[in-house]
Amino acid sequence: MKKRLSNNSVLQDWILEHYLQLAIFNGVLVLLVLLRSAGYFEPYLPITINLIYIVSLILSIFLLGMKSKGAYILALGFWFSAAVLRIINIEVWAERAAVYSYEALVVGFLLMFFPRFNFLKDFINKLIFSSEKK
Repeated sequence: MKKRLSNNSVLQDWILEHYLQLAIFNGVLVLLVLLRSAGYFEPYLPITINLIYIVSLILSIFLLGMKSKGAYILALGFWFSAAVLRIINIEVWAERAAVYSYEALVVGFLLMFFPRFNFLKDFINKLIFSSEKK
């Protein structure tokens, strides 16, 4: 058995193991964007971009296995983008990126301090995807 050392093959292996989870994740996000553009649930639950972002964070924990390190990297990316947007005087987007950074940071702290989410993620994956592995 050959040992794979290239990053491309590691990524390809991960994609092959999680293709169904990726399809569900992307499908839910596309559905939420379409529901937002059509204005469904508008008086009761406005589907905003912030709600779509929070749902994507939660789904990435349970479907894609995001750990606290991934949430911290995401928070750092949004923090840097907020800084760049603030420098070039696009205040509205800078504030939104700062809010996304804060939300990713909170999710990272929750994942770091409550490792039971990983147990719950494994349980959900076994429950939903048990027929796929047979």
